[in-house]
Amino acid sequence: MPTYEYVCEKCRHRFEVLVRSSSQKIACTKCKGKKVTKQYTVFGLNLGAAPEKGMSGPLCTCGAGGCAICSAKV
Repeated sequence: MPTYEYVCEKCRHRFEVLVRSSSQKIACTKCKGKKVTKQYTVFGLNLGAAPEKGMSGPLCTCGAGGCAICSAKV
């Protein structure tokens, strides 16, 4: 069961919901508004870089410039 992030179009409140099925009706957790928009979120991914080497950039965990994040110059 995935967790999705939504924004209420009425009060602009951002909230997360554990969605149990695709037919589940989602309402704002603050104002109970029924017009909400699902947001696309970004997640971090470590592709085997050794975390003990330390940080060399804002998102890097390899410390040597060899991970996907360093190669992308993010």
